[in-house]
Amino acid sequence: FASYGANWLGPSAPAAFSPATERYFDQNALHVQRTDRWLTDPAPYASAAKLNWKANLHRAGGVSFTLEPFMGTRWRRDIVWLRPGLYVVRDVVTALEDGQFEMAITWRPTGLPAWDGSTWTSITDTGRLRITPLSRRFRVSQNAEAFNAGQASELYFRHVASARMRAGESATSTTLLQALRKGN
Repeated sequence: FASYGANWLGPSAPAAFSPATERYFDQNALHVQRTDRWLTDPAPYASAAKLNWKANLHRAGGVSFTLEPFMGTRWRRDIVWLRPGLYVVRDVVTALEDGQFEMAITWRPTGLPAWDGSTWTSITDTGRLRITPLSRRFRVSQNAEAFNAGQASELYFRHVASARMRAGESATSTTLLQALRKGN
């Protein structure tokens, strides 16, 4: 994910001075764990995402994809860019069967981190990225203050939820991403 000349959410993007690893949980992605039983599916992930739709309106547009199966769920991500630098990301996790699910959407933006209680801001020499979670079901789990104070060696910012869901029931997380040029 790049905007205004900055690569904000690249593969294994380093967050401040805490580089991501090759571990899936360190990537800019969703992870789901079943907590009520062991999974018996030998292939709990789809081998490729299904493209639902895409639109290029030049200064706006969007894309949507689905992964199914995804640890006993279906994961749909819709990304809509409203104008340059302004994006809405909607993640919908739908249970394929009854169960208890732990979900986390990890964001690993580049730049120096700050959390003001409602928005995560990453600052680089080219600008800022603001990540604002808009969902009530998902809560924020982050450690920017501890990391900045030298009390944590790895930085993290996640939207997390724990839910007992029936087959067909969904949990939705909506996030606003706002990329700003330096000086804006």
